[in-house]
Amino acid sequence: MAQKDKTCPSCGRIYEPLDWDGPDCPFCEVNLEEVGTNSSLISNLISTKLEWPAGQKRKMITRVGGNMNAQLLKAQLESSGIPVYLESEATVLLGDMQEVHIYVPENMAQEAIAIIGSV
Repeated sequence: MAQKDKTCPSCGRIYEPLDWDGPDCPFCEVNLEEVGTNSSLISNLISTKLEWPAGQKRKMITRVGGNMNAQLLKAQLESSGIPVYLESEATVLLGDMQEVHIYVPENMAQEAIAIIGSV
């Protein structure tokens, strides 16, 4: 029987079974709810509280294995004022985890790389 993705009713994050298998959201500490079969969904694909700069193309600054790792880097960049776009391809896997590409506006790429380099 396939494990199901879970979502946090408070923050809306979606956790894949390989990313997080705890009963509660590690950020909000509320019970997670099942959302269906493992569909490799990524929550909050693009920053909603930070506006993407007009006319800026996206630039991939890194790729990570798993939704949890992507969400942690996204939160770090957003806390520095850098909007983020996450993209995942179901066919690309790193070990047992799905590969997630992390994009930022082209004019903020160097700053973003410096931030994630210090993490």
